[in-house]
Amino acid sequence: MQQPSSLSCTERLAENRGPGLAMQYQDTSHRNLRLCLFREAIDPSRFKVVSSAGLSHLDMEFEVHVIATSHLVRCGRWSELLSCTGGSEMGPVFAMGPDFSGRQPFRYLDGDLRFEFEIGLISTGGTSGLEELDRTRARLGRYPVHLASEFAADKAGHCPPMTCLGVRPLERGLEVSSLHYYPQEFTAVLSRSQTTFR
Repeated sequence: MQQPSSLSCTERLAENRGPGLAMQYQDTSHRNLRLCLFREAIDPSRFKVVSSAGLSHLDMEFEVHVIATSHLVRCGRWSELLSCTGGSEMGPVFAMGPDFSGRQPFRYLDGDLRFEFEIGLISTGGTSGLEELDRTRARLGRYPVHLASEFAADKAGHCPPMTCLGVRPLERGLEVSSLHYYPQEFTAVLSRSQTTFR
């Protein structure tokens, strides 16, 4: 089994917190999120990249990018994109959303690649939802690689729009857990993907 000590990160922690990001938050909706898996390395410069981390694992280079309230994961010729926008002229080999109902986790197999994805929602209209949001953010902060970005809050005392990613190496791949918070909808989107190579 590959030990975590083999993890080589070019950036362990990349956080943008405090008064909020300088870029303006676009009032998007969690209802527009789509998951796409591409058999190509999507160029992150197509997006407004907020924070990034790279890591070496299993003799491969992985990249993880927070792109506003979305994320992009790249590994060799594969890219995972959870976003409200497209990311490629090529069509994805696997796509779903914005309706994520159905049996979870969702799975895709292609040669030596196995991809699993699951998604859920937290309603933050009450105190318990906000507490769960805080617990989830803290849990993701304990991952070996952690990215967190917050936009400026539009009202004092309100929890701002944010994206948090927690990344951990697996014996044969990578796990990426995400939190995308849309305060105008009182909704947080949680996702977890596992990309493994057989």
